Amino acid sequence: MKRLILAFSGLVVIAALVGGALYGRPAYRRYKEARGLRQAADFLAAGDLENASLSARQVLQLYSKSVEACGIMADLAERYHSPAVIDWWHRVAELAPTMGNRLKLASCALRYQRPPYTIAEQALHDLEPAAHGVPAFQVMSAELALRLTRLDEAAEHFQEAARLEPANPLHQLNLAVLHTQSTNVSTVSAARGTLEQLSTNHDVGQLALRWLVAHAVRRGDLADAERLSARLLADPRAILDDRLQHLSVLQLCGNAAASSGHHAFTEYLGKVQAAASTNAAALYSVCEWMGAHGLADDALKWLAGFGVKVRRAQPVPLAEANLYLAKADWPTLETFLGEQNWADLEFLRL
Repeated sequence: MKRLILAFSGLVVIAALVGGALYGRPAYRRYKEARGLRQAADFLAAGDLENASLSARQVLQLYSKSVEACGIMADLAERYHSPAVIDWWHRVAELAPTMGNRLKLASCALRYQRPPYTIAEQALHDLEPAAHGVPAFQVMSAELALRLTRLDEAAEHFQEAARLEPANPLHQLNLAVLHTQSTNVSTVSAARGTLEQLSTNHDVGQLALRWLVAHAVRRGDLADAERLSARLLADPRAILDDRLQHLSVLQLCGNAAASSGHHAFTEYLGKVQAAASTNAAALYSVCEWMGAHGLADDALKWLAGFGVKVRRAQPVPLAEANLYLAKADWPTLETFLGEQNWADLEFLRL
C-alpha cells in the first residue's frame, strides 16, 4: 500500500510538472507579450522610436501574429516616412481584416505607392459591397479616383458620402475642391464661394483655407494667396504644413517682386527652421520642402550646424540623403550612406 501511495504521489508530482510546463509557458509568454506592448506604447508616447521599435520586435519574436505589435511597427514606419508602412498595415489588415484596418491600408497605399495604386484599389475592392453605405469608404474611393484622374467617378463618391452624411461639412468641402478644377467658370466660382463660406466653419475651416490658398496660387493671384495663408496661420491650430505652404507662397512672391519680397521669405524660413530644430520629424519635413524648392544646399548647411546625436536620429539621415538625391550628388551620397547604419530602415539605406 505504501508503495502504491508513493507511486501515486510521484504521478501527481509529474502531472503537476507537466501541467506547469504546458500552461505556465503560454501564460508567461502572454505576460511578456503584454509587458512588451506596454513598454513599446510608453516609448512611442515619449518619442523614443528606437526603443519602441525594439520592444515591438521583441513581442513579434514571441508571437508573430500580434496585431498590436504590427500596428506599432506601422506607426513607426509612418513616423520614419518609410514605404514599409504599407507592408505593416498589410499584415495588420490580414491578421484583423476589419473595415478600419483595410481603409487604413488603402490610405497608406495612396500616399506611399505609385500609380496605379493596386494595393489601395484591391483593399477597397475587398470591402465591396458591404462598405458601400460607409461614408469613409466613399471618401477613400473618391481619393483613389482623383489620383487616377477619374474626376466624374470621384464626384459620384463624394456625392454619395454627402448623401450618407448630409450634416458633415467635409463632404461639401470635398465636392467644392473637386469643382474648382472644372473648366466651367461659373462652376469654379460657385465652388470658391462654398470654400469661402466653409472657411469660417470650426470643423473644416482650416481645410477650406488650405484649398483656397492652393487655388489662389493656381490661378496666379499671389496677393490673395498670401492673405489667405496669413489668415490660416493666425489660427492656433495651424500646423507645420501650413507654415511650409506659406513659405511656398512667399517664395513665389519673392520671385515675382523685388528684394523686399525675398527678405520676407528668408526671414520666415529662419522662423520655421528655428521652430523645427527640436523635432526630428519636423526637421525632415523642412528639409524635404527645401530640397523640393531648390534649396538643397541651404538645407545641408543648416543640418551641418546640428550635433551628431540629432543628425543620426531618424528620419534626419533620410532627409540628408534625400537632399543629396535632389542635387544628384551621387559621390557624396554614396560616401554618406556607406558610413551609416539605419537600424529599422537599413533596407532603405542599402
